Amino acid sequence: MNRRRLSSLYPAKIVALTGGIGSGKTTVGRILREKGFIVRDTDEIARQALEPGEPAFEKVKAEFGPGIMGANGRIDRRRLLKRILSDARAKKRLEEIIHPHVLRGLRHMIGRLAERGHGLIVVEVPLLFETGWQDLLDFVICVTAPDEFRLKRLIDRRGIPRPLAKKWLAAQLPQEEKAKAADYTIDNNGSMEELRIKVNKLTEALEGLRA
Repeated sequence: MNRRRLSSLYPAKIVALTGGIGSGKTTVGRILREKGFIVRDTDEIARQALEPGEPAFEKVKAEFGPGIMGANGRIDRRRLLKRILSDARAKKRLEEIIHPHVLRGLRHMIGRLAERGHGLIVVEVPLLFETGWQDLLDFVICVTAPDEFRLKRLIDRRGIPRPLAKKWLAAQLPQEEKAKAADYTIDNNGSMEELRIKVNKLTEALEGLRA
């Protein structure tokens, strides 16, 4: 894999927005969009990779069998999640299939945006440190939140049972380690108003990158 920073390939600064599941990083991304920043989400690339007809879809279907398929012929993401959270080898195999597709999609997306003249691009990468992609980007923002808050979000907003939600949190790199390795950290431990104030401060750092 080419380990050069993506900004050496494209005329743009690339910022990663990451954090544990349920930390509120997507909310931070939405606020940045409201402020005029270009923000994209690699989860969208991963979701597209699992659509029927895509190469990764066929590989995942062959690897995991009919037990992960829904009645509509699509991969049932809830079933797939349960499978990988209960089987570390299955999780590793899924990542080996999906991550190369996501990285290629990320490169392509950044290239298109840079061609349009966008000099600063924020990319939400949930598993940034797990994949080892942090060195490909110019600046890393990590969003953290109390574990109980994160659990509540998974249970209330995604309808995930508490035992499965706890497994999901445990399967990721501890958020303290992510925060330590990041260039900038936002602790999402208060109200929405407080989060907006923190994102306002973040924008100052991002404008400095743009300069």
